[in-house]
Amino acid sequence: MRVQKDKIEWVGREYVKKKGNAETHISEKEFETLVKAWQSAKMYAMRDDYCEPTCPDGTRTIITDVQDTSISLVSPSYSKKVLECFTTIDGKPENPRPPDQYFQFSHQLIELAKSKHWL
Repeated sequence: MRVQKDKIEWVGREYVKKKGNAETHISEKEFETLVKAWQSAKMYAMRDDYCEPTCPDGTRTIITDVQDTSISLVSPSYSKKVLECFTTIDGKPENPRPPDQYFQFSHQLIELAKSKHWL
């Protein structure tokens, strides 16, 4: 899903209600609400990548078999992407977990997609 100042673009592939492309209008107020939510979540201060944990010995582990998500903000003067693929084994984190604000903001985007009957 791509949210722009005046529209939302959707590309649904699998495990969604709406497969293929869709587009709808977004009000200025809805857009401003999302931008403020991004700022309130402090997404700009998060790590870029929560999928490659650093081990105590300094080596890095790449996780390839879990679902990942990312949230990006792109403007003419700023760009930020946060990638997450948090997973656990026996209840213990296998890789770094993004702050709760990541998941709260992600939930807002999911609810937006549901309101359009895409999810």
